[in-house]
Amino acid sequence: MAPSDLSIPASPPQSNVPLARELAYLSLPIVLVTILFAPALFGDRQLVFRDAGHFYYPYFQLQVDQWRQGRIPLWNPHENGGEPLAGNPTASLFYPGKLIFALLPYPTAYKLYLVGHVWWAALTMYLAARRHGLDAPSASLASLTYAGSGFVLFQVYNIVFLVGAAWLPFGMYLVHRLIESPTLRLAVGLALVLAMQILGGDPQVAQMTLVLAIPFLLFRHLPFRQAFLLCLGFAGLGLGMTSFASPIREILDTFRNSPSWGDELSTVWLKGEAISAASIARLALAIAGVLVLLVGLVRWCGRDARQSLLTLAFAAILSIGMAAIQILPTLEFTSLSGRASPDVPAET
Repeated sequence: MAPSDLSIPASPPQSNVPLARELAYLSLPIVLVTILFAPALFGDRQLVFRDAGHFYYPYFQLQVDQWRQGRIPLWNPHENGGEPLAGNPTASLFYPGKLIFALLPYPTAYKLYLVGHVWWAALTMYLAARRHGLDAPSASLASLTYAGSGFVLFQVYNIVFLVGAAWLPFGMYLVHRLIESPTLRLAVGLALVLAMQILGGDPQVAQMTLVLAIPFLLFRHLPFRQAFLLCLGFAGLGLGMTSFASPIREILDTFRNSPSWGDELSTVWLKGEAISAASIARLALAIAGVLVLLVGLVRWCGRDARQSLLTLAFAAILSIGMAAIQILPTLEFTSLSGRASPDVPAET
């Protein structure tokens, strides 16, 4: 089945550039970012505007102090009467980039951790642009544009989102390559990038990377109409999962923990009577989405599309395994939150 005109083109070959010139174009955005942050990097100033100062600076220092005392920093006694560090993604306790705090004095390491991720954003965008076939000057401009954008620079003061943004260009490049040519090597590479985003404290951008990969994949392998319908199917499925995951979990827990099924059936019936028309509409949309997906994946998707979907799914599952040390404590901690209760209003 021929792909649509909106399919993603294959990456053109890169132009051959002398190594010295390549390094010069690569260094340009790095140097300009360094000049931008020079007062902090080469002076006694610190990046402490907003959350960078009143939240992340003492939060990371708590972890570093406990590591240096020979303890694994699993508990934060200073917030909410005490809460786990490992169960809070914002702590990014197991992110490999945190090793810099073991090598340098804390104030210096903190500055380099922040600015280093702006450098990393510039580097990953340059490499992604070059791998997509842009020439060195264009890749340098793309790198500078991305690293100097508000999306990246403002996150210096909300550091976990800066980590996600720094890994994003390389993640999207790997998504593109995996869709074109699904291989185990690319799946492992994408899983590693997603795991770094999760461990760095920004699981949202890892999730959105996968969400964006689905329409890219479908429009690459299918005609426009069929790809569009399958995108609607995935959207309906996602809406159903988010709308009904909590009530379904509560009903299952009720049956599992109750000795009297008869009494609980009446409870389930009362819950069903309380469902609003909007909830019924969302459920109907989710069911329609599932039906569209079943038909589309069986009848419309060819071998290449199925292989790309399976490889993408493998990368997602592998990333969860790589970041399980962060994901499992987070799931346990968030399940204890009052917001996890179905009795708490989710909409206003």
